[in-house]
Amino acid sequence: MSIISPRMAGSADRLNELFGALSEHLAARGRDYEPVVAGGSALLALELIQRTTQDVDIVAFRQAGSLSKADPLPPDLTEACNRVASDFGLSKNGSILVRRP
Repeated sequence: MSIISPRMAGSADRLNELFGALSEHLAARGRDYEPVVAGGSALLALELIQRTTQDVDIVAFRQAGSLSKADPLPPDLTEACNRVASDFGLSKNGSILVRRP
């Protein structure tokens, strides 16, 4: 499962800005998710790499000390991601959420 946007590429600051906005949207609705992220975006967020990335690979969610599947993404998370895309003027080529086979 991947959250993607062509203009998301860049720094850890940009990634944190988008996740902060996503968190705010979810909190306003009483929802909270702890995604388990892999790949380049995880390394970028930890500032272990400097290269750009265009997606965030969510492999699972952590809740109450256990992991659950990330596919399919919960509808309220999908809605919040789409709202963040709209707020930040991200690509309107469908959704910022892309399912990977």
